[in-house]
Amino acid sequence: MIVTGAGSGIGQATALEAARLGFGVVAAVRREAQVDGIEQAARDADVKVTVEVLDVTDDDRAAEIIERHPPWGLVNAAGFLSPALLVDTPPSEARQHLDVMVLGPVRLAQLALPSMRANGGGRIVNVSSI
Repeated sequence: MIVTGAGSGIGQATALEAARLGFGVVAAVRREAQVDGIEQAARDADVKVTVEVLDVTDDDRAAEIIERHPPWGLVNAAGFLSPALLVDTPPSEARQHLDVMVLGPVRLAQLALPSMRANGGGRIVNVSSI
C-alpha cells in the first residue's frame, strides 16, 4: 500500500495504522527532511514502513515508485492548505494547488490501476480535509 502525505497528519496516521494492520506500507513524504520523522514514528509504533520521497506533482518520480512498489492499495492523503480568498490567490499558486489536490491523485491512480487490475483488485482512497 502506498500512502502519500505520510510526513505528518492524516497521511502519517494512515500509514502507521495500515502497517499495524499488517499491510506492507510505502510511506511517501514530500521532502527528504520528513524521512527521519516518519521512520521514528514507525519505530515508536513498533511497525515497519518503507519510506520514499515523492512530490505528487513529479510524474517521473511517481511512475518510478509505483513501478518499484506495485500497490494493492493507494491512499492519496498528500495536500496543503491555501487559505487565501480566490481573488487574492496568484494563478501560479492556484495551479500548484490544483496539481497537488486534484491532478496528483489522478496521476497516481492512473499509474497504480494497471497493476491492481493485473492482480485482481485493490483499493484507492482519496482523503480530503478542510
